[in-house]
Amino acid sequence: MTAKNDRVEHQSTVVSAGGDLSVQGGNDVTFVASQAKASNEAYLYAGNDLNLLAAHDESYSYYSKKKKGSFGRSSSRMSESEASTVVSSSIQAGQGAELVAKRDVNVEASSASSTKGELAVVAGRDVNLTAAENSYSSASAKSKSGGLGLSSTSKANAQSSSYTSVQGATLSGDTTVVQAGRDISVAASNVVSTGKTALRAGNDIIIDSVAETSESHRSESKKKSGLMSSGGIGITLGTAKNASTQDTRTVVNQGSTIGSVLGDVDMRAGKNLSITASDVVAGKDINLVGQNVSILAADNQNVSEQTRKTSKSGLTLALSGTVGSAIDATYQNAKQARNEDDSRLSALQGIKAGLSGVQAWQAAQQNGGMTGENSAQFVGISASLGSQKSSSRQRQEQQISQGSTLTAGGNLNIIATGSGAVGEDGDVRVQGSKLQAGKDLQLIANRDVVLEAAANTQKLNGKNKSSGGAVGVSVGVGSGEAGISIFANANKGAGKEIGNGTTWTETTLDAGQKASLVSGRDTTLKGAQVNGESILAKVGRDLTLQSLQDRDYYDSKQKNVGGGASLAIVGQGGGANLSLSQSKLHSKYDSVQEQTGLFAGKGGFQVEVGKHTQLDGSVIASTAEAEKNRLSTGSLGWSEIRNKAEYKSQLQSVSVSSANDGAGAFVSNMPSGMLIAYNHGDSASGTTGSAISAGTLEVRDPARQQQDVATLSRDPSRANDSVSPIFDKEKEQKRLQQVQLIGEIGTQAMDILRTQGQLDADKAARAELEARGISAPGAGASERQVEDYRKALLGTNAYQDIMGKYGTGGDYQKAAQAVTAALQGLAGGDIGSALAGASSPYVAGVIKQVAGDNDTARIMAHAVLGAVVAQAQGNSAAAGGGWGGDWRVNCCSDLPREKYQRTK
Repeated sequence: MTAKNDRVEHQSTVVSAGGDLSVQGGNDVTFVASQAKASNEAYLYAGNDLNLLAAHDESYSYYSKKKKGSFGRSSSRMSESEASTVVSSSIQAGQGAELVAKRDVNVEASSASSTKGELAVVAGRDVNLTAAENSYSSASAKSKSGGLGLSSTSKANAQSSSYTSVQGATLSGDTTVVQAGRDISVAASNVVSTGKTALRAGNDIIIDSVAETSESHRSESKKKSGLMSSGGIGITLGTAKNASTQDTRTVVNQGSTIGSVLGDVDMRAGKNLSITASDVVAGKDINLVGQNVSILAADNQNVSEQTRKTSKSGLTLALSGTVGSAIDATYQNAKQARNEDDSRLSALQGIKAGLSGVQAWQAAQQNGGMTGENSAQFVGISASLGSQKSSSRQRQEQQISQGSTLTAGGNLNIIATGSGAVGEDGDVRVQGSKLQAGKDLQLIANRDVVLEAAANTQKLNGKNKSSGGAVGVSVGVGSGEAGISIFANANKGAGKEIGNGTTWTETTLDAGQKASLVSGRDTTLKGAQVNGESILAKVGRDLTLQSLQDRDYYDSKQKNVGGGASLAIVGQGGGANLSLSQSKLHSKYDSVQEQTGLFAGKGGFQVEVGKHTQLDGSVIASTAEAEKNRLSTGSLGWSEIRNKAEYKSQLQSVSVSSANDGAGAFVSNMPSGMLIAYNHGDSASGTTGSAISAGTLEVRDPARQQQDVATLSRDPSRANDSVSPIFDKEKEQKRLQQVQLIGEIGTQAMDILRTQGQLDADKAARAELEARGISAPGAGASERQVEDYRKALLGTNAYQDIMGKYGTGGDYQKAAQAVTAALQGLAGGDIGSALAGASSPYVAGVIKQVAGDNDTARIMAHAVLGAVVAQAQGNSAAAGGGWGGDWRVNCCSDLPREKYQRTK
C-alpha cells in the first residue's frame, strides 16, 4: 500500500485600525491574501500600481493498494486528488474608502467595501477587476482478475474528473464610484452599492464573463477467457471482451453584476461600452453611454462522447438439427423478451419465442414422416469456430447562449454617441439578452440599432459496425439414421446517424411605459421583440424586422447482411440462406416559434422611417385604437415564411433460404422466406406572415413602392401559424423494430401453417392409401420402395386438397400475409384501438390488397384481426374472431361472407 498527502496553506496578514487607515507607497502597494480594516475611513495610494491579489491553498492526496490471492487472483485500487482554493485579500472601511493609483488598480478575486460611506476607486490608467480559479481534479482506477476451474475473468474501470470555478472581485459601498483614465475591465466580478453605482472610463468599459469548466472520463473493460455461455443453449471455449468509454465536457459562463439596490447605475465610456453574459440591476435608472454600446451573449457548451466495443471468438458447442436449433431459437427469443425494456418489443419477442417452441414441436412430429422434409439431423450437436465483433461511437455537442440581463426599476437609457463622424459609428447592439424597465426604455444610436437573437446549436454524429462468421460441423440423428454436415456463415453490418439543429434565444425589450428606438441610419430586429405600453421608433434610413426559424435535421441509415450454407457429408441434405436489411430515418423541421415585432399596448405606436420598411414574417402590433397607431415610411415591403415539419421512416428487409430434401429441414421448418417493405411518415405545415395593426399607414414614395399595401394583413394576432416538432427519434426507431419483428412473426406463422399442412396432409394421405389397400413400407423396405410410397402419398387427392389450403398461395397463407401487413402498418400505436376505430378502413384496404379475390383468405384475415382486437381489449380472442372449436374450420364457415363484401 502507498499513501501520500500534501497540503500548503497561506496565513493571511491582518491590519486593523480603530479609526482611519492610510497606506501609501511611492511605487506599488500590494496586498496578497491579506486584510486591512478601518473603523472609519481607509485610504490607499500607490505611486504606480495598487494591487489586491489572491493566493492559493494547495492540497494533494494519493493512495494505491495491490493484492494477490490464490488461483492467480489479484486486485488493485488507486485514487488521486488535487485541489487549489482561492485565498482572497480584502479592504474594509466603516465610513468610506479610497483606492487610488497613478497607473493601475488591480483587484484579483478580492474585495474592497465601505459600510456607510463612499467607495471610490481611481486609476490614472486602468481599473481591472479579475477572477481567480478554484480547481479540483481526481482520478481513480480499479482492477480485478482471476478465476476458478476452466474460466477466468478480468475487469478494470477508471474514471477521472476535473472542474474549475471562478471567484471574482467585489467592490461594494453605500455609493460606489470607479474611475479610470483609460479602461475599466470587470470579469466575473461585482460592482455594487446601496445608493448609486457609477463607472467612468476615458476609453472602454468592458463587463465580461469567465468560463467555468468541468470534464470527466470513464472507462470500463471486461475480459473473460475459457469456458462460457454461447448466448443460447450451448458453451463456448474462447475469449470475450467488452470495453466502453464516456467523456463529457461542460463550459458555463460566470457573469459579472453591476448594481444598485435603491439608486441608479450609471456607466459612461469615452469609447466603447460592452456587457457580455452579465447583469445590470438598478432600483431606479440605468444609464449606459459610449461611442458604441453592446449588450451580448456568451456561449455555454456541453460535449459528450460514448464508445463501445465488443468481441467474442472461440470454439462453440451447441444444439443443432431440426429440433435442437428450434429449441435454441426459443431460448434466445425468450431471453431477448426478458431483457427488453419496451413493453411492445418485449411482447413481440415473447411471441417469437412461443412460435419457435411450436416449430420445435412440429419438427419432432415431422421426424419419420414421408411427405415432409426428413433429415438425419433431427437433433444433434454442432461444433464451430468463429468470431464476432462490434463497435459504436456517438458524439453530441450543444452550444447554449447565455445572454445579459438589464433590469431597471425606473428608466433604462442606452445611448451610442459615435466618435463624432456622421455615419461612421455609434451603434447599439443587443444580442440574445433581456432589457426591462419599470418606466421608459430608450435606445438611441448615432448610426444603427441592432436587436438580434443568439443561436443555440446542437450536433449529433454516430456510427456503428459489426462483423462475424463461423465454420463448423454438425453431427445428428433422426429417422433411424445418422448424419454429418459442414456449415459456414458470415454477417456484416454498418450504420450512421447525423443530426444538427438550431434554436434561438430572442432579444426582448420590455417597457412598463414607453419603448423608444432612435437610429441615425438603420434599425434592425432579427429574432427580437419590443414591448411597451406605447412604442416610438425614429429611423433615419431603413427599418427591418425579420423572424427566425428553429431548425432541426436528422438522418440515419443502417445496413445489415448475413448468410450461410450447409452441406451434408453423411446423409442427405444441405441448404443456404441469405438475409439483407436496410432502415432509414429522415426528419426535417423549420419553423418560427417566436415572431419578431413591435408590440404596443393601449398607447399605440408611432413609427417614422426615412426610407424603407421591410417585414419578413414580422409584425407591428398594438392593442390601441386605430387612431393611436401610425407608420410613416418611404416604401413598405413584406414577405411570409413557410414553416414545415416532415419525417419519413423506411425499412426494407428480405430473407430467403433453400434446402434440399432432408439435410436442410431446419432451414425450411424455421422461416424460409420473408420480404418487408415498410414506409411511414408524416408532415405538417404553416405560414408565418407579416401584419400591421389598423391605423395610419403612410407610404411617402409611391414610385419605389412595389407591393400593393391594400393586400397587407392588418391582423397581427393571426400572423404566426407556427409548427411544433412531430418527429420522435426513439419512437420511430422502436416502430421499425416492431415492424421487423411482426414480419418475422408473420413468416413464422406462415411456416407453421405450411408445416402443419404437411403433417395433416401426410396423415390424410396415408389413410387414403390404406383405404386403397396400399400400406407403408416396412423396416426392411428398399430405398426404391420408400421413394415410390412417398410419391404415391404426394399424389393423393387428400394431400393435394389440404396443401392447397396450407401451401404457398393457399387460403391460410394469404390470410397470414394480410394480417401481417395490416399489423405492420399499425406498428407503434395502440393496435387494438386502431383496428376498432378510425384505422378499420385502412385495415380492410390492406387485407383486400394482399388477399385479392380470395374470399376465404379475406374472411380468415378479418377473423384473426377480430381476435387481436378482443385480446387487446381483454375479451375472449375466440369470441372476437368468431372462433368456436377448430379455428381452421370455424373461421371459414361460421362468418357470413356478406359481412366482408365491402372489402372487395
